[in-house]
Amino acid sequence: MQKVTLICVGKMKERFYAEAAAEYVSCILELVDSRVDRALLRMVADGQIDQVELPVFEALMDLAARANKAYYEIRFAKGRES
Repeated sequence: MQKVTLICVGKMKERFYAEAAAEYVSCILELVDSRVDRALLRMVADGQIDQVELPVFEALMDLAARANKAYYEIRFAKGRES
């Protein structure tokens, strides 16, 4: 079982913060639900990603990219207009 801890201090008044935070949490929960760690371990066990594993790998990478994008939107949003 994986443990996810979410911390939020105060209220997010700016809409873009709330939207980015919601996307980030959504991505993280989706990664946890998909058991990405186990899927990646199975894929790299033989040192290569075959044609059967490729769509799953690409989907996981797309999800990770979405989470990363949302994180950076929150991280560097200081002074951004809503």
